[in-house]
Amino acid sequence: MIQPRLKHFGWGREGEGLTSAEETFVFERIEQRFGLLADGEVKPPRLEDLTLQSPRLNPPASLSFCSTALYDRAAHTYGKSFPDYVRGLVGDYSSAPDVVAYPRTEEEIVAVLDWAGGAQASVTPFGGGSSVVGGVEPSYAGDWVTRLIRRRGEPTF
Repeated sequence: MIQPRLKHFGWGREGEGLTSAEETFVFERIEQRFGLLADGEVKPPRLEDLTLQSPRLNPPASLSFCSTALYDRAAHTYGKSFPDYVRGLVGDYSSAPDVVAYPRTEEEIVAVLDWAGGAQASVTPFGGGSSVVGGVEPSYAGDWVTRLIRRRGEPTF
């Protein structure tokens, strides 16, 4: 069974979320308890509206399990902490990874690490994406630093 891919912004998978009736109930309940909501709801940016910096490097063809696609890079830019949500909500994807790797075997992990080492690129593991302590976003030491990310569910060795 193939599951829908993860949302590029927020928890869950694409297509999941509150129904209109559930959303109305939630907002009415909030207004009953806390008063009127502020005007001007801010909606997350649509994937097709995001503009990311071009990747600073591209993986060789031998690393076919790597991606520089917009969705993969956007979905792995942040975790799910409050600061992550705020930056994503305002469309700040300036720290998007250049490459996202989906290795399936120990050999593929070795191959991507060897390539990253030769390219002087940092590698940041990406598990479930909660990143409540900022673990999926590296500190950049300069423009030469590039990120590669491994998605949850891939083997760990």
